[in-house]
Amino acid sequence: MERPSKKRTKSTVFLSPRHRELIKDSGKTVQKFFQDLIDFCSDHDIFSWKDGQFSFRHARIAMVRSDFLNDLCDALPDPYNTGRKLGEKTRHSYAVVWSLDPSKPDQRERYYNSIARNFGWGILTEQPPNKIFIEAPCIQNEPFYRGLLEGILSLRLRTIHHTSNQIIFEIENTKRTKAASSSQAA
Repeated sequence: MERPSKKRTKSTVFLSPRHRELIKDSGKTVQKFFQDLIDFCSDHDIFSWKDGQFSFRHARIAMVRSDFLNDLCDALPDPYNTGRKLGEKTRHSYAVVWSLDPSKPDQRERYYNSIARNFGWGILTEQPPNKIFIEAPCIQNEPFYRGLLEGILSLRLRTIHHTSNQIIFEIENTKRTKAASSSQAA
């Protein structure tokens, strides 16, 4: 059986001055720039996008400004419960599409990385003792974000810090909530 070749092919690419400047400003070589660009497009299914239809894995996505999302969250009559319900649905979607259960502590870091890398919701990290940090949160509505994460992670959280560029939650319990236990029993 023959192995696929890892040999590179030399190609000539003609770049406009604007594109050449863009690559130069990135600080990358032309080769590294194109490798990163192709990897990014491949990782985000961009090659399958059509006019007006963007997909990522098995989901259709929409690109909206964060202020639009914040206005939507602020208009909700009960942002916490809405976030919680969406979080529970999100947990189920992750289990089906990504084979990932963010309610399991050993899988949370993978979840946090996927949120940051693929969706732009902010940089999530869990730090001892029992703190969840969100740097550059996309959504500023704290009750919505808290409910969303509680639904996804099956935890109870308490907000201990909230500014426009950081939210810190404390995990009040390390046991899974009843909602997560009963949904998995079904």
